[in-house]
Amino acid sequence: MLANPPVDTTTSTENVPGSSAPAPNAMPTVLLVEDDNYVSAAIWTLLKYSNFDVTIAETGTEGLKLVGTLSPHIIILDVNLPDINGLEICRRLKADPATSHLPVVFLSARIEFAQEAIAVGAEIFLAKPNDVSRLADTLSQILASRAAAQTPQRLTQAAVP
Repeated sequence: MLANPPVDTTTSTENVPGSSAPAPNAMPTVLLVEDDNYVSAAIWTLLKYSNFDVTIAETGTEGLKLVGTLSPHIIILDVNLPDINGLEICRRLKADPATSHLPVVFLSARIEFAQEAIAVGAEIFLAKPNDVSRLADTLSQILASRAAAQTPQRLTQAAVP
């Protein structure tokens, strides 16, 4: 078995309060919940080279614990995990007011669960292995759209003489 890749803890990844968007100039923090060490190592490498700070959880229980301590900007879930399946994790995250705002992306070979994943609150369902190449761009797009939605709009009014 391949051990989890090391996680870079030297980069600031503080959240903007009340949002899932990273602070300006910070690497977005990704929580990857994946039990296959080879898959998680490949995804970790892909995302690190795409400027994401990645932490890996090998079980659903570990993933749920890390959400509270890590405060990730986005979560990637597999459907099949050894203890709690990804669909149940997503349900729990979306039911909790403290985590309901976090975007969840499913990355799984179990494409028969794609519609259910969206129904429980996932942003998107990507199929392994075909969609792995789109993963970094997809995460960036989701985070950018969230950041744009949370940016206050400046209103200008003409002075009335």
